[in-house]
Amino acid sequence: MKSAQSVETKPVNQAPSSTEKMLTIGDLAKACNATVRTLRYYEELDLITPETRSAGGYRLYVSATIKRVNAILALQELHYSLEEISALLGKSSEGHSAYTRKRRVGFTKTTLTKQSITIREKLASLQAMQAELDQRLAVLTDHCEPCAVEKPDQDCCEQCPHQGIHWN
Repeated sequence: MKSAQSVETKPVNQAPSSTEKMLTIGDLAKACNATVRTLRYYEELDLITPETRSAGGYRLYVSATIKRVNAILALQELHYSLEEISALLGKSSEGHSAYTRKRRVGFTKTTLTKQSITIREKLASLQAMQAELDQRLAVLTDHCEPCAVEKPDQDCCEQCPHQGIHWN
């Protein structure tokens, strides 16, 4: 297997006189703290595209791909789906022009609003659960513990109006 070293080559989509250090998929993975498998999956989804391939068939990427992969990873950290990321960034094969500031801001605002609503709903549900637990604890403390101390030989729970508080 070839070592992960950068390869000097002339990029396909840039001025012929310039040379840029191309990155192998291993170099790109290291630079982005991602796995090669992740990058291949992104390629399958057309989120990234190698600029060219080496004579040996290795994928070669321009350094600008690092920024795109880091953007994808950051959006995933914010719980964007890869489908949403693709809609935001556009397909790699279509170029990067779809990734406008206005589109980014609008999409980010919409997605963060949805996430905020989801979190509020989860918090309300958790608060309701907390209130129910607090109520059960209060009944156990105020009614069940004294009953167990005062009448240790009796099973008072059968007649107790708070019987439903127990999870028997």
